[in-house]
Amino acid sequence: VKQGEVRLQTKTGEYRWFLDRGQVVSRDSSGAPVRMVGTITDITTRKLAEAALRDSQVRTRLLIKAANLGLWDWDLLTNDVYFSPEWKRQLGYDDHEFPNDYSAWNSRLHPDDIEATMAAVQGFLDERRSAYDIEFRLLHKDGSWRWILARADVVRDDTGRPIRMMGCHLD
Repeated sequence: VKQGEVRLQTKTGEYRWFLDRGQVVSRDSSGAPVRMVGTITDITTRKLAEAALRDSQVRTRLLIKAANLGLWDWDLLTNDVYFSPEWKRQLGYDDHEFPNDYSAWNSRLHPDDIEATMAAVQGFLDERRSAYDIEFRLLHKDGSWRWILARADVVRDDTGRPIRMMGCHLD
């Protein structure tokens, strides 16, 4: 089956996007196609949604960079963490130099801030705190301590158990 996306002009002069699918079902004795079957589907709505999503993603990336926001996403079930390149840059690292690992964050907390920060995380996950909005110090690559403002929200499953925590850091 061959397929392709094409723009076609309608009777009204409007251009719309279509998904064209077809295949040869019979050939002549020399192998040349003589009969094809296929479908054509209007995918204009999907193409417009994809374009709007791309525009939104570009705007979001530019705003995050302009605001110098570092983003993070923590899967509480697997303990996998994603730190954005901006997050890593706040601590002096290039993207490839800093692992996406919970212990990489935890091990860089200032010793005087560990207890309060971990209590804030747990209190928020246990719903004893209504918001995760905290300041703490993290170790920069150059050995200095940087004050970080962290804000986050949590995703819970149907039973209310926290399964994902996402937030931002601002140096």
